[in-house]
Amino acid sequence: MNRILHTMVLSATILLTISCNKQKLVPGINQEPESEMTTRSQKVAGLIADFKYAMDNRLKSGGSISLDSAIWNMEAGLNYDYADPDSASAFFITRASSYILDVDAGQYASLLDVATV
Repeated sequence: MNRILHTMVLSATILLTISCNKQKLVPGINQEPESEMTTRSQKVAGLIADFKYAMDNRLKSGGSISLDSAIWNMEAGLNYDYADPDSASAFFITRASSYILDVDAGQYASLLDVATV
């Protein structure tokens, strides 16, 4: 009986010791190092800032932008300006908005129309 009890205690101790060790994360094939993610985040923030500058600039080029890019940039700009990641999720206020954006046959919208929205 003592031998079984000692074996169980020893097994539990080994199991707890192994399971409580922290694992070192080594970037694998699909994982990227944290510094690269920071660089990518800075690049995205720069693209959002460039879009916002283009929309605020009074000297519009008269160019066009694809519909999916216009939607992504408008949503990203709003999130960039008004999102507060430190807020408790229980206190989030959501609002829905609808906009009409004219697009041509190739699904492109005028930059002037995008800035108006």
